[in-house]
Parts: sequence; structure tokens; C-alpha cells
Amino acid sequence: MGDTPEHLKPTQFRPGHAPTPGAGRPRKRPLSDRYAAMLESTFPKDLCKKLGLPLGSSWGEAITEVHFRTALRSTEAGNAARKEVREAIEGKAPMRFELRQDGEVEFRIVYEEPLVKRRIEDEKKVIDVKQLPASEAEKSTEETGV
Repeated sequence: MGDTPEHLKPTQFRPGHAPTPGAGRPRKRPLSDRYAAMLESTFPKDLCKKLGLPLGSSWGEAITEVHFRTALRSTEAGNAARKEVREAIEGKAPMRFELRQDGEVEFRIVYEEPLVKRRIEDEKKVIDVKQLPASEAEKSTEETGV
């Protein structure tokens, strides 16, 4: 490739500039997009009053409120709600293990044996086969029976 001729430079792509914004494979998430729009829309006034939310609250705020109220219950649903809130904020809890033993502990780590590398020379061996003259070929066929 080389340098670009001067007459083509004005039409070159520039770094960080998309020549056709929005081009490419279209994003297909119709249901998720509708959920997101609904979460941001206004929650009905009569339900706001029932939940004790300020008028004009969104569906997302209402769902959060109900979810946190559920988390206060001492039921399976409450446990699940508390776990979901914690994981949403902190991430999943890491696996932990603890050794309860006095004294020294020894760990042995054993790795698999490495694969033996084949030599390139072995892979490229060529067997030379020479065609026998017809008279010799007939003799060897008679001797071997093939």
C-alpha cells in the first residue's frame, strides 16, 4: 500500500469518525427496549398513593420500593430479594474455603506431563519408491503371491 495520492486524501476515513453512523447490524432488543421505556414512564397516581410514593414517581422507583419492602420480610421471598439486592450492588459472593488445622499444611500441585514435541524431521520423512522393470515386478509378484 503506500502513500495516498493527494487527490484522494479529502475522501479518506478519519480516525474516530464513523462514515455512516448507525450503519452495521441493527440492534434487536425490542422487548428490553420496551421494558426500559416503561421503567422510566410515570407510575399511576392512585398506585403512588397506595405505596406512599411521591406523585410523578416512575415504574422503576415503584418496583424498587416494593422489592425493598419484600426484602424486609422473613420469608423465602425476602431472602431471595435481599440476596438479589446484595448481588446487584456487590456482585456475587466469592467462594471461600478455610482450613482449620493446627500446624503445617502442605499443598502439592501436580501438572500434567507436557506433550512430547514431534520432530519436524520425523513428519517430513519421504519414502522413495522406484518402479521396477516389468520382468522384476513379475518375479516379485510370483514370490509374494500378490
